Amino acid sequence: MIFLIFGNIFSHLSGTKAKQKMAEQPKLLRRPLPPKLPSKLSTPREKVGKEMASQEKTRKSDIPEEVLQEEKKEKEYIIHYVKSTEPDRKEGPFSDANNAPDSGSVEGDWETRLHFMASKKDEEEKLMFRSQVKVWHCFLNRKTALNLQAYFLFHLPDLTPLMDTLVCLNLSFNNLLFFPMEVFNIKSLQVLVLRSNPIRKIPNDIHRLKSLKKFTISFNLLAELPSGLFLLDDLWYLDIAYNYISYIPNDIKNLRKLEYLNTEGNQLSALPCGVLNLPLKSLRIENNFIHPLLWNEKIQSQPQKLIHLAALCFSTNNLKERYNNITEDIKKILDDFSVCDCCSGPRYGKGLQLIQMYRNVFKFGRLPFYFYACSPSCHRNFVSQPEA
Repeated sequence: MIFLIFGNIFSHLSGTKAKQKMAEQPKLLRRPLPPKLPSKLSTPREKVGKEMASQEKTRKSDIPEEVLQEEKKEKEYIIHYVKSTEPDRKEGPFSDANNAPDSGSVEGDWETRLHFMASKKDEEEKLMFRSQVKVWHCFLNRKTALNLQAYFLFHLPDLTPLMDTLVCLNLSFNNLLFFPMEVFNIKSLQVLVLRSNPIRKIPNDIHRLKSLKKFTISFNLLAELPSGLFLLDDLWYLDIAYNYISYIPNDIKNLRKLEYLNTEGNQLSALPCGVLNLPLKSLRIENNFIHPLLWNEKIQSQPQKLIHLAALCFSTNNLKERYNNITEDIKKILDDFSVCDCCSGPRYGKGLQLIQMYRNVFKFGRLPFYFYACSPSCHRNFVSQPEA
C-alpha cells in the first residue's frame, strides 16, 4: 500500500516537471501570411469600365460647369488642329469609305485576303506600267541605255522597241527570280547589270550575247557558273561577288580580254590555274575560304578510273601507230581528253586535284591556285616543286 502511494506521488511530480520544461522552451515565431488580394483579372472588364465611368461622373459633378465647358473647347480645338495639319490621304482598299470587311468572321478574313491580293496585283501592274513607259521614253529619245533599277519587277516589260539599239541595261535591285531570257535577243547589248536579284542560275545560252563586255551579277543566289559564260570573247569586266560559288571552272582562261574580276564573298578555297594566264588589272578575292586549314576539306580527289589510266598509257606511248585495227568505241575514248594543268600533256577524266601557292601575283602576297594532274606520277612531280 505504501509503495502504491509513493508511486502515484512520483508520477505526479515527474508529469509536472515535464510540463514545466515544455513551457520553458521558446516558441517558434511565424510570420502571418498576407491577406489574399483579389486578382485584377478576376473582375470583369465591364465592371471595371462601369467603375471608371462612375468615377468620371463623380469627378465632373465636383467640377464647376464653366471649367468643364473650357476643357471641352480645348479638346475640340486640338482635334481641329490635328486634322488641319495632317496631310491628305487617299482612301485605301480597307478604309471605312470603301466598306472594309469585318475581320472577325471567316468570310471577312477571306475578303481581306482577296482585297490584299487585288491591291498587290494593282501595285505590280503600276510598276510594270512605269517600266513600260521608261522603255518607250528610251525609244522615243533614241537612248542606248535603259535603267530599271529598283522597280521591284518580277519580269521584264516588252523590250521589242529596243532590240536593235540598246547597249546598256541596268536591272539591279529587282525581284527577278530567273535570268531574263529576253535579253538574249538584244544584239548590241554590251553592259548587263543584274545586281541584288534572287537569281539562282545563269543559262548556258548567255554565249549568245556576243557583244557583252561588262557583266555584273553580284548579290544573287548563284551556286555555279555555266560554260557558256566563258565563250564571251569581248568580256573584260566580270563581277560575281557575294553569291554561293565554291568552284570556278578552268575554262575562265578563255576570257582573253578579262581585266577586272570580282569574286568577293563566295565560298572559294582557291582560284583556277587558268587565271594566271589572264591580263587582269584588278582582282578581288576577299571574304572567301582561302585559308590553308580549309584545303584538306576541299581537296578530296577520287581515284582515277582504270580506263582513263589505260588511255593515258596508250596515248603517251604512241600505241596508235602499232595497232591499226582500233574500234570506234576506243577511238572515242582516246579522243576525249583535255590538257593537263601540270605537264601540259593529255589528261583523261577529271584527274587528281592539288593546290599550289603562288607569291606576288596580282598584287597579293600569296594566292592559292588549284591544278588537275593527269596521273599520280605527274601529281608527285608537281607537288615536289618549290612555291612559285
